[in-house]
Order: sequence, then structure tokens, then C-alpha cells
Amino acid sequence: MSSLYWPDPLQNPGDAGRRLTLDPDGNLRLYSLQKMNGRWDWIVTWQASLNHAEFMVSVDPIVCVVMIMLVGNVLAYKASNESSFVQLAHVEYYGSDLDFPKNLSFELCQEKLGGIEVTCILLIWFFLLRTTKHPDPDLASQGYVLTTRFKRFTFDELRKATRGFKEVIGRGASGTVYKGVLLDKRVAAIKRLNEADQGEAEFLAEVNTIGMLNHMYLIEMWGYCVEGKHKLLVYEYMEHGSLAENLSSNALDWKKRFQIAVGTAKGLAYLHEECLEWILHCDIKPQNILLDDDYQPRVADFGLSKLLSRSKIDHLSFSRMRGTRGYMAPEWVYNLPITSKVDVYSYGIVLLEIITGMGPNGMHTFDSGETREHKRLITLVREYINTGIATSKSWIEDIIDPMMASKYDKAKMELLVKVALQCVAEDKNERPTMNQVVEMLLSHED
Repeated sequence: MSSLYWPDPLQNPGDAGRRLTLDPDGNLRLYSLQKMNGRWDWIVTWQASLNHAEFMVSVDPIVCVVMIMLVGNVLAYKASNESSFVQLAHVEYYGSDLDFPKNLSFELCQEKLGGIEVTCILLIWFFLLRTTKHPDPDLASQGYVLTTRFKRFTFDELRKATRGFKEVIGRGASGTVYKGVLLDKRVAAIKRLNEADQGEAEFLAEVNTIGMLNHMYLIEMWGYCVEGKHKLLVYEYMEHGSLAENLSSNALDWKKRFQIAVGTAKGLAYLHEECLEWILHCDIKPQNILLDDDYQPRVADFGLSKLLSRSKIDHLSFSRMRGTRGYMAPEWVYNLPITSKVDVYSYGIVLLEIITGMGPNGMHTFDSGETREHKRLITLVREYINTGIATSKSWIEDIIDPMMASKYDKAKMELLVKVALQCVAEDKNERPTMNQVVEMLLSHED
């Protein structure tokens, strides 16, 4: 070699003009790039031995070793079955500082990787076991369900909160509501559901869905209890009670009645079209519209509600009629497909009650001039408007609740009557959606 130092391994041998090669016959040769006969070619300028027969190569399935030793300035060779190394002065090559790993068979690799795999599985299983068996002690001890913001009460806790279920504040088709005081001093409305065939898993699924609802015009659920046949729901308590309790009082002036109509419509629109699951309330009535400290409405009592997957809205069926007599849409009676329009119909009846102060059931008397007739609420209002019994100037005064006297907005009152009559149309396709109701009411809101 013409240099004591090995050329840069990254350099193209052609750029250096020479290369040192261990050829297949076991001889080490130095090639130089020279131009001969007009073309460049690699010419041997030096080789370790001229006698090819002197080279002995030891070959086994794993290693091929050619022993080459430097003695003085003469490069000699020998074949050997022993492993030995000779340090060459001023020689380096890339990778010389790396340890050569022991050769591994395929079976040994499988064995080692299999052990690693089993170890990983055991670690994951151990981690999952610890997290499931040992949840957050604070949450677990307080009874909170991790998938919701609810507290799971015991039946004994709620029995003590209601002092043995003494103070009844409401009754419905799905159960009885009691007033209670929780351990944290919050006043709550505790609904004890009637015994039903619904299983615990189905009950918890519906509770979980209803509990995720979040709207300013829906009652807030705080927790629940399910122990055997006992199923209870815990709600926030509304100080002013229900709309039904307030309709006969002077507390509901025109402004409060209109805001109750708008707020209730917004709450139902959220249930029908804005939350993840379509929810039909199925029992809209003044008793299920509660009023807070500012007389803002809260739609309550989802005990009869129906949770719907959006993909199954056209295949809805009920095992029995749901709702309260006087507020039920004709679809229930005639066994027609049930849609969100049943809630729209019930809302229309509630609007007529807000306007007139009269309930939907029973007969109402009005003076037609010569005779006194008895008609149902919807029929009465329609005839007042459509048959000329009342003049265009006075028909509103003839049907509105006397409690309001003359303190109301005539344009808004006419709008409420118009919306109410659209909602109670016999044909469900002629009824608006709750979103459309909200839009109509807001078009005249201050």
C-alpha cells in the first residue's frame, strides 16, 4: 500500500485511483486505475502471493477465516483451525469497535420473543386488574358512577332524606314525587317509580342517557337509586312548584306566562332535535312543567319518556298508551305511528291552558246569546275564532284567563293562540315541529 492510512470508506474507490480487494481465491490484491489503450481499467499492481496453491481457506457453516499476518514488511499467511488476531499498525475500518453477537438459531429467537410476549400480557392484565378492583376510593365511597356525574344513593339514604316518604309534592302515571333533604343539605325532589318489569341494566342505561342531558329548560338530575324492586330518581327541587299549581293564582302575569311558553318550547326542541338521542317525553302537561325562583320553566318527569336511536325513529312502537287523558294526541287512540308530534300536540293543549286558564278535560260553558252551550276547550277556542261568535275586536277578551285582566300584549296573545291551534291539529303532518314553534314565538319576543 502506498499510504499508511486507510482511505475514507465513504470515498468512491475510483476517486482514489486504487483499491485493495480480497479476491475469491483468497489472495489479497491492490488494484490501480490506469489508462491503457485509450480506456481506463483496473490493473493489479501488487498481490500478497504469486503462488495460489499456498492459500488454504478454512470454511465452516458459520465462519470463513483467512489468516493473514504481517511479519516485518512482508505479508504472510497461514491456515489454522484456531481463532487468533494480529494487530495491524495504523489500520482502522468502520465497525471495528462493535461487538459481534453470538449466532442465534430461529428456534432460540422464537423462545426468547415468546417469553417477552407472555411478560407483556401479564403486565397489562395486572394493570387492568388493579384499576378495576381499586377505583378512586373517594368516588367509590361516595357512590358516584364514573361514567356520569350522578351519585348512586342507597334506598336507606333516600328514605331518611324524605323522612319515610312522608311529604308528597306530586303524583304521576310513572310514580310519586317526595320532597327530601340530602346529607349535604340540598333540598331535592325524589321520585319513586312505580314497580315495572324494566330490568336494572335497562334502567341504568336510560338513567345514563337522561343524565347526560344538559339544558337550561330541563330539570337537572342529581342521582338515582336502584335496589331490587326499588327504583328512584333524585332531581333538583323547584321552589315554585308546577305550572298547574300556579295557573289559578295571581302570580302568573302575562309576561311570566309568555316566558313559560317559550322556555318549555325550547326544552322540548332540545329533546327532539338537539341531543344525541331523540327523546319523546310522552307526558307533557302543566304538572310536569316546574318553575324555579324566577318562574323560568323546567320540563320534568322523564319517567314515561322514550329514548330513540336516530336510525330507528320510523320503527317506534309502544306496548301501551302513554300520557295523560286530555293531553294525548289522536295517534295514541287510533294506534298510528308515534313520533315527536305527540309532544307537539300536548304542548298545544298546555298553551291553551296558559291562555285561557281552563283545563282540557270537562265541559266549559259560554254564552252564545240565546243559549248556554258546553264544549271542550279546543272546540270552544276554535269556534270563538272561526264562527264569528266573538267579534274580531273582542274574541281575545272572551277566551283569555280573567286573572290577566287587560294586562297583556295583544299581538303576542294572538300569536300564542295561532301557534296553539296549529299544534293541536288532528293530522300530525299539519303540526309544526318544536323548533318551528320556537322560531314563531321568538319572532314576536321583545
